[in-house]
Amino acid sequence: MTQREPKSADEWFNQGKKLYWEDKNYEDAIICFDHALDLVPRKYTAWYYKALALRMVGRYQEAIISCSRSLEIKNDYHKAWNNLGLVLDELERYDEAISKYNKALTITHSKYHQAWNNRGNAYKSLRNYKDAIESYDRALQLDNQYWRAWKNKGWALFFSSRYQEALKNWDAGLQQLKPKTRGYKARNYQEGCGRLHEAKGLAQYLHGQHQENPFPCWQEAVKSYHEALKFLTFKHFPIPHLEIIQALIKVLKGLGEKDKYCMLESEGSELLGSLLQQTQSNTKKIQLARKFAAFNQYRVDSLAESGNWSAALELAEWRKNLCLHWLRENRWVEPAEVDVFTSIPLVNSQTSVIYWHISPAAITTFILKHNEPVIGFILTADNTSAGADRQLQKFEGWMKTWKQDVKSGFKTYAAEKYNEIIHDETLSKLASILKVPIIESMLEDISQLILIPHRDLHLLPLHILFSDTVSITYLPSIQVGIDLQKSFPSILDMIDKLPILSIEHPKTVKNQDKLQKLDETSLLYAEIESAAITNMYQPCYRLTGSACTLEAFIQALKITSGIFHFTGHAYHNTNNPVDSALLFANTEQLRLQDLFRLDFKHYHLICLSACETGKTSKQGLIDEFVGLAAGFLATGASCVVSTLWRVDEISAALLMIRFYQLLPNFSPPIALKQAQLWLRDATHDTLAQWCLDIAEILANNLLQSENLEDAAADFQEKAGKIGIHYCPYAHPYHWAAFTVTGNFTI
Repeated sequence: MTQREPKSADEWFNQGKKLYWEDKNYEDAIICFDHALDLVPRKYTAWYYKALALRMVGRYQEAIISCSRSLEIKNDYHKAWNNLGLVLDELERYDEAISKYNKALTITHSKYHQAWNNRGNAYKSLRNYKDAIESYDRALQLDNQYWRAWKNKGWALFFSSRYQEALKNWDAGLQQLKPKTRGYKARNYQEGCGRLHEAKGLAQYLHGQHQENPFPCWQEAVKSYHEALKFLTFKHFPIPHLEIIQALIKVLKGLGEKDKYCMLESEGSELLGSLLQQTQSNTKKIQLARKFAAFNQYRVDSLAESGNWSAALELAEWRKNLCLHWLRENRWVEPAEVDVFTSIPLVNSQTSVIYWHISPAAITTFILKHNEPVIGFILTADNTSAGADRQLQKFEGWMKTWKQDVKSGFKTYAAEKYNEIIHDETLSKLASILKVPIIESMLEDISQLILIPHRDLHLLPLHILFSDTVSITYLPSIQVGIDLQKSFPSILDMIDKLPILSIEHPKTVKNQDKLQKLDETSLLYAEIESAAITNMYQPCYRLTGSACTLEAFIQALKITSGIFHFTGHAYHNTNNPVDSALLFANTEQLRLQDLFRLDFKHYHLICLSACETGKTSKQGLIDEFVGLAAGFLATGASCVVSTLWRVDEISAALLMIRFYQLLPNFSPPIALKQAQLWLRDATHDTLAQWCLDIAEILANNLLQSENLEDAAADFQEKAGKIGIHYCPYAHPYHWAAFTVTGNFTI
């Protein structure tokens, strides 16, 4: 901000534009545009620029509103239509985005090369490469110096299996770009040449991955990346320069050129440190450090490759805790020295830890066992230098398919869709990629496993890959587990005497949309779940429906303790984790960044039932993932039960009630495992009798007791039609989504 505060709308607007274009400080730019709009509400350019800034920070719904406000004032503002298309692109609503680009092109009589390029990107995302290429050609007819269209056209050709044509396209673009000597155009020329060489390098690397001998293509990729670095110097293009160094290290690792990639690792780390020192904003520092997490990840790889497994694990753990600290404090913290593990109190003769680490070049697995040194291995497809890359490629391919299928499932809310996704063959492939059979062979006589995932592994049901005889707990990091053991003594013998705070079915807009898709039976079970659990655990404090406001919840926290049970909806924002949230009544949200300001140290168990707490994004996670479960642990809670995908209300209710039934006699991980196996193996006949047993427990609640008797009759009827031995919830969709994160000893 300037020393003299702007006074007029134009001054605020111009200050916002400076923050947006020169400083890339989008949050403060939004504040300036808001000030301008307070003074002149119909300033359509301010609405437009606010939408630009909102899109840059991932606040897409707000960006849509701002674009719409701009267009309400000036409907023929082509830039706003184009930006609205870009926002819809980010939301993967590509057909809608194309319609907005077409609107911008109609207004400009098709003379808007940026809109043609963006239209091409949307078609490319839809895999309509023919129309994408035509759109890029239209952009280049208007401006053949627009290097982005050259770059994007090349990728449309590449993904059309026209690899050589893609390379020729980028070479043609390099020949067309004309050198400039000063100002913006000189910088644009340098950036364009660098980005086109970079595109060639990546295409050569990707093409090599699918060749029996990848090395010739990868050697060409090295040449292309070096050419890119000549144009994208660190002095003038620090972020692109570091991006290319990261990519180059990956190729050199595949080629086995250790001296070269080690030298680049050191160079990249030093340059990143220099850039961080020059950066003033806490938010920007954290964003940069997370963006270039690969430099730290490559160092872990190098230590693992040398057989120094303890040092590799210590560095991976250090990075995890640093990320957790950044998000919890919402400010930059200088990295401290890496802690050395003298002992791991989490492990004992019955308990071991599986700890994964993913870099852009390899997946590494660490195994921690009682009174033994750290065991580790890098997952590899063969014994060549490219073996680790091939194994990582298998995982990335599997993960891409998983995300696409889960995304489709979220859109339809259909259990049947998940039944297609989560089948034995899919999970057995994952187990094979991660070498789970080898891991299990090292864990004889182990009854308790602690899983510590990394990056995209956080989004997967890893626990289902292991034996039924082993109970599973997840942890964000080793240090979090150690801290939890110190803070929470075991209360297993009194957990059924803990009071419970129950938040039940907040009436949100998202919730109401979903209710239209649910049948009466589903709603019935959600109500039965709440009634049964609050009957078992007394005293209870209940908030239901429209009473579930954020303020009511915060006040309830001050007068309750023990167990917090949330029967509602949530979402994870994997691109901006602090915006992950629980949804409360109306449009209120308890975001992760707000959660850090609350105190849950009096809560031994947090249970997020049937929440959408594992939604994926189209991008992979490049650094440590911090979700709602980790947020609750960071604010003092001991243990969190949550879900990896949306589970229908019937199976969620059955499993949750059974979990709470078992909890007085077992720790949360064992109670959850037993509840999952029970639901998996329960026949219609078993479920009918169980419903009658629960109905007796709820005899004082006439409505829910009768509902349970009706449910028992329904199960009995189905048993008669389908057979008494049929298990309706055997499929992992119904029970594998539930996980326990945190202290496994309570």
